[in-house]
Amino acid sequence: MHTLKKLVGQGGSSSSSASAGHKPDSDLGLSLLRSLVQSVLSKSSDLSAQEKRSKIKEILPLVLKLFRNSTGTEICAQFDLVAQFAGLICRLFVEEIRARARPSSTVYASRAIMDFLSGQEQQGSSSSQNASSASASSGADFGRNLLLCLEVVCSASKQVCDELVNNCLPSTLVKCVYIFYDLPPTANANEFNQRVGVKESVRNVLSQLLRYNRAAEELTNGDDLALLVLAVVNFCAPHNLIWRETASCALTTLSVNSLSPNIINYMHRKEVISGCIGKMREIGQFSPLEKVEMFVTLFCLLKDSASLSFKLLHDFETHKGYEFLKDFLLKMDQSECEANIDATIRTLALSVLSLVYCGESELKPPSDMEIQFSLPDFSVPQPSNRGNSLRNIRAFDVLQQTFVNCNTASLLRTILEVISTIYNADVSNFFILYNQKTLVAFAHVIPQKSPEVWAHYFDLLDFVATTLRFVPMLELITLSSHLETRCSLDFCRSTLQFMQTLCLFHPIYAKVLNHCDLLRVLTSTIVHFSNHQHEFGLQTRAGLDPATLPSLDADNLSYYHFVIQTLIMILKDNETNIAAFKSFGGAAIHHLITPESTRSAALLLVQTLLCSSIGEDDTCRLIQRLSTVEQTDIKLKVDLLRCLADSLTQHSVVRSRFRLSQGFIHVSSLIVGLTNSLSSPPLPPWDKEDSTPQVFQLIETVLLTITAALHNDPANIRYFNKEVKFEYLVNSVFLLGCFVKRRAMPNYHHLQDGDEYLNHNPTNYFLHEFQPKRDLPGFSPQIAAVLNIFSFFMKVAIDSFSTYVFDEHSDLGFCIISIKTDNFEMNPMKFILRLLSPFDLVVREGRYSR
Repeated sequence: MHTLKKLVGQGGSSSSSASAGHKPDSDLGLSLLRSLVQSVLSKSSDLSAQEKRSKIKEILPLVLKLFRNSTGTEICAQFDLVAQFAGLICRLFVEEIRARARPSSTVYASRAIMDFLSGQEQQGSSSSQNASSASASSGADFGRNLLLCLEVVCSASKQVCDELVNNCLPSTLVKCVYIFYDLPPTANANEFNQRVGVKESVRNVLSQLLRYNRAAEELTNGDDLALLVLAVVNFCAPHNLIWRETASCALTTLSVNSLSPNIINYMHRKEVISGCIGKMREIGQFSPLEKVEMFVTLFCLLKDSASLSFKLLHDFETHKGYEFLKDFLLKMDQSECEANIDATIRTLALSVLSLVYCGESELKPPSDMEIQFSLPDFSVPQPSNRGNSLRNIRAFDVLQQTFVNCNTASLLRTILEVISTIYNADVSNFFILYNQKTLVAFAHVIPQKSPEVWAHYFDLLDFVATTLRFVPMLELITLSSHLETRCSLDFCRSTLQFMQTLCLFHPIYAKVLNHCDLLRVLTSTIVHFSNHQHEFGLQTRAGLDPATLPSLDADNLSYYHFVIQTLIMILKDNETNIAAFKSFGGAAIHHLITPESTRSAALLLVQTLLCSSIGEDDTCRLIQRLSTVEQTDIKLKVDLLRCLADSLTQHSVVRSRFRLSQGFIHVSSLIVGLTNSLSSPPLPPWDKEDSTPQVFQLIETVLLTITAALHNDPANIRYFNKEVKFEYLVNSVFLLGCFVKRRAMPNYHHLQDGDEYLNHNPTNYFLHEFQPKRDLPGFSPQIAAVLNIFSFFMKVAIDSFSTYVFDEHSDLGFCIISIKTDNFEMNPMKFILRLLSPFDLVVREGRYSR
């Protein structure tokens, strides 16, 4: 005994230091331990209970010293009597706990057991007197050492665990956990730390034992398994929440490792699932976070049991567990919860996700799916049989119903992420849920949610359309109805942006969106904007102050541009849609050309109509519009011409319509409308402000449009040379006011033989010398105007408007492609000289004479 005290008294050195610096002491300690244990085992029948306890009490510190930091393998290798010793101390532990649990008061018993296990029990105390006399003689650390030794030896081997199970250790610890719910608050931090230490040891022992099915079976013998499950959902004071965590950890370990059909049948007979739901419904003291933890533990049990039997899952459904879960989620949505509730809700939603894949039979997509439109390579997929296909629609319905009825952005985002995970897990899951109409139900309420939720929803819908390659007709119809009511302009813009993505993904969506009524809705929006602008114009012309009139604000204008962009994608190269657009009142787009705020987008849409095979009326309307524009509204004329010119360069059919609609006459006559605009000084109505740059721009755009109409079009060239003739343009130019009876000509003598010069240097000279410039130093305004006009006509003659780039500040960015052919029946240089012949210009030393 003196040797034992000497070994134990050397302190709690680690096993590594013992093996390195105290190897002889370690060997001596192991030898002594075997001797002492063998002595107790061999004389067990002869020893009294008090003597046996006394001997075990002396052995415990030595066991902790030798094996506290050892692995289970090391313990078994060094101590061959570990199983017998485990049984010995386990029987003693159970006796001690039962002795302290005899009083009728659970509060008293819980305190007595905790004092014993934490090493705070005093000899002669009332708690020790309630135990046996031998127990009263135990030292203060006896209970603590006993629990620590059980924690050490339970990791040794399955044989040791079987010995502990045979002596009812699992059920004893479960009873301890349950009775600890009644512990009074701690008096100080030291006492709290001691309880945490006991909790860690109890949890470790239970976790180790419940890895084996025998331990779980042992809990069913005395209904302690039902006690463990109910402990997870029982109310306890905040200072005892650590014991509910311990119960949850133990049940989760059992669920993952040691479930069996017998255990599941036991839980079914005892109606533990019904009891859990009932307690969670009845007790109002639970915080939301506590209930979430209960749900998570319960779902883990349901999920793991489903691999063996569906009885517990059916119990959960029978007792309206799914309805309770949905109601709970909605209550969390309506209440002011803790700051860290987002992470907790996410945990709960992911736990629901685990139930979605648990079901009695494999589900398949319905055979009667109505598919009106489909991509060429689409087919309804079947489950992949990898365990990721959806089997539990009731669990999924909780997510769907919660989304429809809640408003918390974090919960909504989490639900959409979980559903996205389900859709991605197996390509058949979306189609299995087809009859649920999940995304359709979401589409009905999505405008009421926050913008960040919109983004997640459209991402999910985009996955269905692009990855699953399924055309979501019902969802698009519902979204189109929201656009008609214009519930929120921000939402409408997000919706149209998504629609544009679909149009870019596959051409079939242009047809789909027409059938979804989107084309009619967007056309009615155009009509609405047109009526608004028309009324605004009437009131303005009536003399009312424009500042007091309702006009399109920036938000509405932004939405208007989204509408136009979407319409262009739907209408482009689609005669059916264009015809429908016109039948819905699409001609109203022409009324939106007049206001500058809506003109740019309107002309882009009109250009799409012009380039279609049924755009005759739009071409005629646009050409006739040129003649009705106010004389001084040069910018509108220029914008109309640029739209027309760009359409002329793209499609030969537009050039033919331009000729048949007398476009050459209407466009050429615009120069006549500029009469006296370049005179010095300008005559009314051009005398109010400096309009010369705009006049040059209109002249140039007129000639650009005529050039585009003549490009590679023999019919138009013949028509122009016969019906219009350039003499008409020359005569129109003479009316601008910059020409007089005697005119001057630049003193470039090498121009006398135009043909010879052209053969040596066809275009470079003119492109270099006569680029259009608004100011020409050294020349009067009239001569500068003449030279600019000459440069414009030169470009017409050699068909090279591609060298000109429009003003960067213009709303429209049209540009003519490179043109390198002759439009006329005569040589370009001869035409230039013919054009200049009546001018008779003479310029000497920067001066001119008339």
